[in-house]
Amino acid sequence: QDHRIVSWNGISLEIPRSWEAQVISLQHLSFESDTKAVLELRWQEANEKNIQRFISTLTKQYQELNGVELISVDPPPEGKELLKNFKVTCYTASRQSLPNLVFLHDKSERFFLMLQFHAIRKDEHPLKIIRAIGQSTTKDGLMSWSIQDFQALIPNEFKLIKYTMKAGLTVLEFACGKAVMHLCRLSVAAQRLEKQNLAEIFTSLLGFEKAHSLDYISENTVRYVAQPGILRQIGIRVQRKKPFQLATFWHDKANDRLLGCFMQGIAPIDPQLHTTICENYEIVSINQD
Repeated sequence: QDHRIVSWNGISLEIPRSWEAQVISLQHLSFESDTKAVLELRWQEANEKNIQRFISTLTKQYQELNGVELISVDPPPEGKELLKNFKVTCYTASRQSLPNLVFLHDKSERFFLMLQFHAIRKDEHPLKIIRAIGQSTTKDGLMSWSIQDFQALIPNEFKLIKYTMKAGLTVLEFACGKAVMHLCRLSVAAQRLEKQNLAEIFTSLLGFEKAHSLDYISENTVRYVAQPGILRQIGIRVQRKKPFQLATFWHDKANDRLLGCFMQGIAPIDPQLHTTICENYEIVSINQD
């Protein structure tokens, strides 16, 4: 229980539960412990042509920003088990210290990572603390997302294009062809529900000024379905909007969170796909917002 899984946009690692994960960009995470920077992780898809260029560019940036000259070293024995599934390139500012930078690419060279360490004292180097690192795509084509206090399983074909992570509000926007999906998390639910009921908050998130026809799946779950006729579809598409919508919004009472999955497209939304995503989107732990 002293470690947890963080998964973001294709990469997953098992870190101490005390580390705070921060999203810097779509493929850049940073981690802090006791408000001190510990680790930065960046990654991208790889091919033979861009690996060395990527290493050279990031190494040069590190040297210029930190005013040090890096030396190429062998992978440290402390990280042998953690790094066993990767081709590894390491750099350090001193031959006596553990690495400042570690570049990893899987043996099929499909993706590429950079680990930048800030706490490099031997007794607390992240290579000795991280338990696992790798891709977060499951065997059945789902990608795991787990950060802050929630986790989700999303079909691999949905690509993250935007995100918002503010105090009390998280929104992840995915696209798959002409379809768009938003996952949202709001906290603290009790305070919001004192001002508006579940349907009113849902209506607001849908972008409606007035109440619409909503279906109550249960006391704590509301759904909205839009399947307009052909003429209405044409009118909506002329406005450059997507005519088909399927959205579910629910109150997780146990964890005092409001969760939602909003899907839009130019074709009808697969209800089974929507249900599967909702069933695998949940709160797993409570951290400070």
